[in-house]
Amino acid sequence: MKKYVTDTIALLAYTTNTLPTKADNIFKKAEQNKALLIIPSICIGEFIYTILKQKPIFEKIPPIETIELLLDIIEHSENLKYTPLTLTSWKTVPTINIPELHDRIIVATYIQENAEAIITNDPEITKTAKTIWD
Repeated sequence: MKKYVTDTIALLAYTTNTLPTKADNIFKKAEQNKALLIIPSICIGEFIYTILKQKPIFEKIPPIETIELLLDIIEHSENLKYTPLTLTSWKTVPTINIPELHDRIIVATYIQENAEAIITNDPEITKTAKTIWD
């Protein structure tokens, strides 16, 4: 089964039904047990923070209840895997040439999990790793 790492924007867009086609297809594969979505620990924090701040995601504001819903889905799903970095992977974080720490953690998770790609529209991540979005 192919593995994909999700960026926070992908999780947020998924919950607001605003994912572009290619990214949405990966989420649909996970729903059909044909792919594994790996969620870096940093993305959970960013997800919660964004929703608590009521920041719009592609012009839609996710309801606060989305936080508990996503956490419950992750807890009970075989195709969404919450993944913290190992100590070995933390050693790669300083070597990743991206300005933002949270983006480095996402790329380090992608490397750690030997994933196919990162589901994101982040231009900095796209310079460093294989990504899927449009």
